[in-house]
Amino acid sequence: MGFVFDEMKKLIGYRKQGQFMSAIIAWTDWISNGQKIGATMSIPQKDCIGTCIVNLRLDPKIFKTVEGRQKVKALLETYFAGGGNQLQINVVDKEILEEAMEAPEKHRDIIVRVGGFSDNFVLLDSRIQKEIIKRTQYS
Repeated sequence: MGFVFDEMKKLIGYRKQGQFMSAIIAWTDWISNGQKIGATMSIPQKDCIGTCIVNLRLDPKIFKTVEGRQKVKALLETYFAGGGNQLQINVVDKEILEEAMEAPEKHRDIIVRVGGFSDNFVLLDSRIQKEIIKRTQYS
């Protein structure tokens, strides 16, 4: 990917202005690719603006204290100061998501960040629901 990113930086638009931006987009096949391939590389986010995404699920309890909110703020500032470009954050309880899978009619109001888009949790394919539940939760 480093080679591709470097080559993209050399290109100039047909109007002799602007620069091409590298992008890696796997919004529709990230689950199946991950199952077949697994983790393969670490991409410098500064070279792939807008497509290297960190999915983060935070426990709602962390926002109940000043100390918890300060920790979240420090986490976000550190991520962006280190070159991070995009976070997809869900603030929802794992148990609520599991309950929503079992009784979707009671949880139609849960909106989650998926992979470049937000959607109603209970309308998602069960594979995507399970993946969202598996995402790391920090509390």
